[in-house]
Amino acid sequence: MSVTQKEIQDALGRLVLPDGGTLISRDMIRALTLQKGEGSGTDVKVSFVIEAPSPAIAQHMEPLRRAAEAAVLALEGVGAVSAALTAHGPAAPVAAPSLKIGGHPKPQAGPVKTPRGCPYRGCGIGQGGRRGINGQCQPCCGVGPAGAQGWTA
Repeated sequence: MSVTQKEIQDALGRLVLPDGGTLISRDMIRALTLQKGEGSGTDVKVSFVIEAPSPAIAQHMEPLRRAAEAAVLALEGVGAVSAALTAHGPAAPVAAPSLKIGGHPKPQAGPVKTPRGCPYRGCGIGQGGRRGINGQCQPCCGVGPAGAQGWTA
């Protein structure tokens, strides 16, 4: 028989917190997952996270975490249980972005060097190509773009 999430939530709902609530009624269970076990067995591996409201409370909840693991492991069809206990403290303040005007990019360090030669074959001057009337490379094979001025056909 395979265990369901509802059965696991019912088992966790029977664990009472010191102040009278349960893990389910206080919405402290996160990331409840069921994974079929490997091999020929039909046992399920269950994992979940108990999220305490504060780090101070989490320090005293370790016995409850162990009891939650034991309660889920006692269910029929559960082969392994992994329960993690966590708590989030107050969020760190985030610095506001700088809205200062004038953050222009730096100017270019020098002139941009253009590549010499044919962009299609890399023939260039001295490599089988020649310059046309407008200074563009004219490869002897005529591989330029169709209709481009300065290219031989």
